[in-house]
Amino acid sequence: MYAVPKVGSVVSFTTEHLAWYYYEQAKKTKQLEYKNVKVLPPLWEERNIFFVATGDAKNPIACISLRCVKQMIIGGKQATFNKEIPESERVTYRIITGSKGDSYTITLKGGKAIHCTCPGFVFHHGNCKHIRNN
Repeated sequence: MYAVPKVGSVVSFTTEHLAWYYYEQAKKTKQLEYKNVKVLPPLWEERNIFFVATGDAKNPIACISLRCVKQMIIGGKQATFNKEIPESERVTYRIITGSKGDSYTITLKGGKAIHCTCPGFVFHHGNCKHIRNN
């Protein structure tokens, strides 16, 4: 998957996704090509998407999923395709049972616990027993 391009950069890319055409009752691969479009500030926060100005009056903004991007050029240079997220940046979640039977979710980044949903995490300023023990 490619990295999300920076806001304000000019990009060209091709997307490919499965489209359902009701009138044909068939699934087909649909490709769209965007050339020299400007990356806009995000309309909402979500990983692996970005927004571009399309220049189309009916649909002036497109939300692009990086999963669908097959080729990307940023600022005239071919973007690097990252096959895998480095271990130090990988985010995972673990559900644990607290001492009173309540369930909490621990967020780990690069294998290190960084957040817990228990009340102790807030009370102890990010240093609850679930963080210390993981």
